[in-house]
Amino acid sequence: MIEKDKYWQMYAEVWNNLHKKFIDKIDGTDAFWQEVRDTASQISKKYGECDFIVKLVLNELFEFEKIWKLQEKASG
Repeated sequence: MIEKDKYWQMYAEVWNNLHKKFIDKIDGTDAFWQEVRDTASQISKKYGECDFIVKLVLNELFEFEKIWKLQEKASG
C-alpha cells in the first residue's frame, strides 16, 4: 500500500468510526467512555499502534473530553 493511502485510511477510520459515531452523544457515563476507549483501542491496534494513529486517536479523545467538560460547565 502506498504510504499516502495508509494515512487516508487512518484519517477515514478515525472520522467514521470514532468521531461520527460519538460526537453527538458525548456524556459523562462510564458506559459511554468505555465504548469510546474500546473503539479507540481497536482502531489503534488495527494500524499497529503506530505513532501517527495513536496521536490521531488521542487528539479525538481529548476533543471529546473538552466538549464534555464544556457541557458540564454549561449545565451546572
